[in-house]
Amino acid sequence: MDFAFVDGGRGSMRRGDMLLHIVNHKNYHRGFVADMLYQIPAPPPATDLPVYLRDAHDEAGLLG
Repeated sequence: MDFAFVDGGRGSMRRGDMLLHIVNHKNYHRGFVADMLYQIPAPPPATDLPVYLRDAHDEAGLLG
C-alpha cells in the first residue's frame, strides 16, 4: 500500500508490515504513558486490558 508520511514523503508497505507497525507503535505509546503514570505520587491505574476488565466487572458486581 502506498502512503504519505506526515512530513509529506512517500512510502509503501505491505499490509502485514503496516499491521505490525501499528501494533508496535501502540506499544511505544502505551509504555510511555505507563511510565508517566508511575512517576506521579498516586496509585497507578491498571493498564493491562484483562486486569482492567476484571476490575470493571468486579465493581459492577458481574463477577461471582
